[in-house]
This record gives sequence, structure tokens and C-alpha cells, in this order.
Amino acid sequence: MTPAAVATLHARYGALLDDGPIEEWPALFTDVCFYRVVSADDHDRGLPLGLIRCESRAMLCDRIRAVQELSMYVPRRLRHVVGYPIVSAAPDGAAWRSTAAFAVYQALPGEPLETLVVGRYLDEIVDDGDALRFRTREVVYDNALIPNSIVMPI
Repeated sequence: MTPAAVATLHARYGALLDDGPIEEWPALFTDVCFYRVVSADDHDRGLPLGLIRCESRAMLCDRIRAVQELSMYVPRRLRHVVGYPIVSAAPDGAAWRSTAAFAVYQALPGEPLETLVVGRYLDEIVDDGDALRFRTREVVYDNALIPNSIVMPI
């Protein structure tokens, strides 16, 4: 697995969240996976909760369904910008670890562009023979406060 292949996975991840189709986003994860959005302080202290926590692809699908069909929020445009990943073998030998810095910008109608969140992605990625997929993705954000609310996955 090369950093370029991981960068392509990151780019696909951001493109699906930014431009869709968002229904394809959960397919970037293994069936049994872990996805969490957590503050850097809570991550560093080893606290288990986060703003978003999903432990399977089915939970990610439920999250997308809730965003599309159940949530009421002001329409917005997001744009993910991800730095080049640092990739190394995971201790279990079956996955690769990846770390990359990110920024997500948000544009609301009639409002100035704002930085929604910045931080780093901490990933374990596997090659299932068909595609690279996230086995774990921890979205560790640096912001002390998140403007408004997190509607979409980060």
C-alpha cells in the first residue's frame, strides 16, 4: 500500500461527503469498523465518547439516512482539504496506519465562508482485494468549539 493509494482513498472520502453521492460513503469502510469524531483533548485523555461514534458500516448507513431523511438543517456546502498521508504498517500486519491533517470549510447561504473544523485523521486501512477500506477512522479535531453543529460526517 502506497501513500498515493491512501491519498486517493482520502480524496474519494472527501468527494463523497462534499459532492455525493453520500450514500456511497459507508462503502469506504469495512463491514465491522470504527468511526469516531472526537476532540483532541478527549482523544489525548483516552476518553471513549465523541460527537459521532459508529461501530459498523450499518451504523454509518443509519447516520447517512438520518442526515438525508430525518434531520432539519440549513443547506450547506462542505469542502474537505486533506494533507498527504503518512503511512506505516499496523502492528497486526493485516492493516496499514495512516495519519493526515485535514480542514473542512463550510459555506452557508448568504454567510461568509467559515472553517468548520481542522484536525487529523487517524486511520487503519485494509486492502480487501477489491478496494482499500477504512477499518478505523478517528477524526480528531483541534477546535476548542465547533461552530453551530456537526450535521454531516467529517
